Amino acid sequence: DVYKRQYVASVGADATDDEKKKVDKVIDLPELNGYVKPQENYRVTHDDVVAKAKAGKKTDVEYLGKQEFLYSPQEKAIKVKHVFQDLYNFNKYDKRASEQQIKYTEQTGKTGSMLEVQPLENSEIPGFVPEASQLSTLVPENTENFVVEYRYNRKTFEVDFDTNGGTPIASRQLYYEQTIPTVQEPTKVGSDFVGWKPSVELNDS
Repeated sequence: DVYKRQYVASVGADATDDEKKKVDKVIDLPELNGYVKPQENYRVTHDDVVAKAKAGKKTDVEYLGKQEFLYSPQEKAIKVKHVFQDLYNFNKYDKRASEQQIKYTEQTGKTGSMLEVQPLENSEIPGFVPEASQLSTLVPENTENFVVEYRYNRKTFEVDFDTNGGTPIASRQLYYEQTIPTVQEPTKVGSDFVGWKPSVELNDS
């Protein structure tokens, strides 16, 4: 990826010595945000313009040549904001309840290129899944205030109630950190209901 800006210098075939001197200039290459210039400056002379033109294309009335200055893209840091689905408003994304502030990471890419933004590792987001497996963004020239938001949704779990032959209770789909709802006590002939017990070890309330 390169950045191009065009300048034009022209000379006539019958230019006088004074006119040729007017072409003699040192041009400072401009600073372009997000790119590295190939050199500080370039000296243009009458002979240089003529040589470049004759080495280029010829039309019915003129020669046309080019001198390119290729700017290389800089490596830029992109800030990634990681936000998590709220427990009570699924359209809201913010910091996790267990954390004091929103988590930020950085990734790098070259100006003008497409950067594949990666989510956090699974070990860092227990109970959540990335909204997308990866995000693509174009690296801008200025990344100072540029932030990519990565969203994480709550995992869903199926809760089944085994009444051991008693009246059936429909399964419930719950989101991570939701409380298992109170359900109507099942009945069974010849038995008294004494309570529920989990089929797996629970690490939370």
